[in-house]
Amino acid sequence: MAHTKEKTKPHKARKFLFDQNCFDDDYVEQIIPEEPPPPTFSEAELEAARKQGFEQGRTKALAEAEASREKFIAGLLDIISQKFQTLFSSESSRESRYESEAVTLANAIFKKLFPALNEKEGLAEIEQIILSTLKNRRELPGIFIEIHTDYVEAIEKRLATITGDLKESGKITIIGKDNLRAGDCHMTWKDGGANRLADALAEEIHSHLEHMLADRPLLHDNKKETDINGENQ
Repeated sequence: MAHTKEKTKPHKARKFLFDQNCFDDDYVEQIIPEEPPPPTFSEAELEAARKQGFEQGRTKALAEAEASREKFIAGLLDIISQKFQTLFSSESSRESRYESEAVTLANAIFKKLFPALNEKEGLAEIEQIILSTLKNRRELPGIFIEIHTDYVEAIEKRLATITGDLKESGKITIIGKDNLRAGDCHMTWKDGGANRLADALAEEIHSHLEHMLADRPLLHDNKKETDINGENQ
């Protein structure tokens, strides 16, 4: 039986390159490990992760919205507080101004009306001060009453019905004087006296009104006040 030799192709010779080979004894060839395959997740795990991310995002969004809302409310309350302070300040100023105007008006009316009122009511005031003085001084030996001449007759008649015994016994002496104003009355007795002076009374009332007006704003007419309020609005 004849044997046949299989012909093989000769290997092609390759050049040996020294720059691509290292023959050092301590040389260790670095082997780069292969990257691990990417992790794999099941559908359930992916769904759970998706829900968790959604809930976290929702919670964060709600927290941010609440913080934004609280900030807005705080700012709004601050604005309201400022508006109230302005309103209260304006109202206080307005009340003070109105009070000042009322007192000023009362003072002006008083100056105009007091002389006429004193002429009309002066006699009654004189009677009142005389009676109140005599009430606790019946034991005095002598009381002198000085009034305007025009009032003498009226006062004598009035006192006669009330203190006739004093008048008749000479304990009361009524003297008319032209230099006294209507409503003026001087009463004197031993170691004492009492007066009702119209000018002094008017000055006292006027002084009280002026004191109330001290350090208050000046009067504003309605037009100016309307213009100011219009500008404030």
